[in-house]
Amino acid sequence: MITLETMYEDAYGGFSPDYPLVEYYVDDEKRLMYARDYRVKTKAVAAFLEERLAGVERGRWVGLKYATHPLWMTVFYGLEMIGYKVMLLDEGATPLYVKNVVELGKLAAIVGVQGEEYPVLNIPFEEATAVQDGEPSSVAWEDTMCLCTSGTTGSAKAVVFKAGTFTRLQRTVRSTVFGSPFTTRSAESLSLEQMRVMMTLPMRHVFGFEVPHIFGGYGCTLVFPKNPGILEMVRTIREERIWSTYGVPALWKVIFNVYRNQAGEVSKESFREFFGEQFRHGLIGGAKVDEELRAFIASIDFNMGNAYGSTETGGCITLGFLNDVRSIEGPASYSGQLFNAHRPGVIAEDGSWQPQGIGELAVTGKNIADGFVDAGEFVSRQETAGELYHTGDIFQIEGEDFYYLGRVDNMILTDAGENIYVEELEEDFAILRDRAEQYCAVGFEGRPALVLAGALSEVDELIEELCAVNGALPHYKRVEAAFVSASPLPLTSKKEVDRKAVAALLAAAEGADTAFERYGLRKGGARA
Repeated sequence: MITLETMYEDAYGGFSPDYPLVEYYVDDEKRLMYARDYRVKTKAVAAFLEERLAGVERGRWVGLKYATHPLWMTVFYGLEMIGYKVMLLDEGATPLYVKNVVELGKLAAIVGVQGEEYPVLNIPFEEATAVQDGEPSSVAWEDTMCLCTSGTTGSAKAVVFKAGTFTRLQRTVRSTVFGSPFTTRSAESLSLEQMRVMMTLPMRHVFGFEVPHIFGGYGCTLVFPKNPGILEMVRTIREERIWSTYGVPALWKVIFNVYRNQAGEVSKESFREFFGEQFRHGLIGGAKVDEELRAFIASIDFNMGNAYGSTETGGCITLGFLNDVRSIEGPASYSGQLFNAHRPGVIAEDGSWQPQGIGELAVTGKNIADGFVDAGEFVSRQETAGELYHTGDIFQIEGEDFYYLGRVDNMILTDAGENIYVEELEEDFAILRDRAEQYCAVGFEGRPALVLAGALSEVDELIEELCAVNGALPHYKRVEAAFVSASPLPLTSKKEVDRKAVAALLAAAEGADTAFERYGLRKGGARA
């Protein structure tokens, strides 16, 4: 049986003892962790966790709730090494989210931030990673892990991957990424030791979790900036000679904006002078290509891959490079070609699954999540939903090319790469049920927004209350603005607010003289 040890050895075990795996800072002191040190640290962390979890039955779920950290994986693998399944949790989670996922997984404990209160035992991450030596008395590698999505209003979903599935997935993705001619071209003048990758996204995300396995397992040194600030990331790219990094579109935009502001002229020459000759490769996690970003990439000759996928599909279904002529000259909806060995098709109007055409993208294959966790028990995806995984996105498949056309359901994909379900968001703002004749949540310019309509009394007081509710939400879920309309909102045939029609009205009205009044909920309710 394949266990999580296979993944660990694949990513961290195939190197000589003195090979540099991780580079990071403690305050202003740079530290380098070699392969032998990483293995010693992982065993020491496992021994500490074994002692703290004494009396807890092996095979139970344990949560890991901590921001991206150079030693994050030593905790993950330390728990799996001693026989516990690990559930990856949002490091910025609200108490309600924590309560929901504890019930969802029947968690025995959470390895989290020192001093935080959880409904179960809190084992401080800081204490676990401070240990220097030791080995667990009993090694019994687990074969299961899961990643949590959503959960802020009670609908948390824990997506389970068995070790065999994820091992196959990470090796398939690695071979695809490094087999791409764009990746090869970006590193043609670099040795393996020079292919350094800067760590950015939270490791609880499927994309952030995969990167250490895909790039670290290839031989790239994983470089952690001193802090997650944009200026520090830019400094790290320049001074630490980074070859590649990864992130959501919003992150890439702010990194490139620093270059624009400081370098002045945008060109291939000024880009390489600013960042260094070695910075030639990057990956975006997202579905639809941003027009502005695509044009910018073409002007600097940078090898930028745009990966589309979901947690359930390992984050990977299609991959397109923005500097590919098909992206440069094609429509913004171009999402690349098949990635990660899925078998794809679209659901046609008659309900059949077709290899070509337009419809909801649905895939099958070996590299899809095995199931979910419910009340601590594993629930098979195949047994409950069948082999075919429905993405919820409308695509056109034309030959070998994929084009993203939009969402099927009511989900907002933000420019920060977060999935937000509008039903959840509307529940968060349930105070509007008695305060507005109509209201709904929609996506607007890559951010969630509220739209209100009808006769509203005491608007200023209401906006103030909405700002208070907004400020209590997780940062990625906060609404950018509230739009107030004096006219009724469009309805569906079922007499419900037509969110898609509302979003289209907002998009058409932007910059025009319309009936919408805009209030910035992230800016204290200021009227725009």
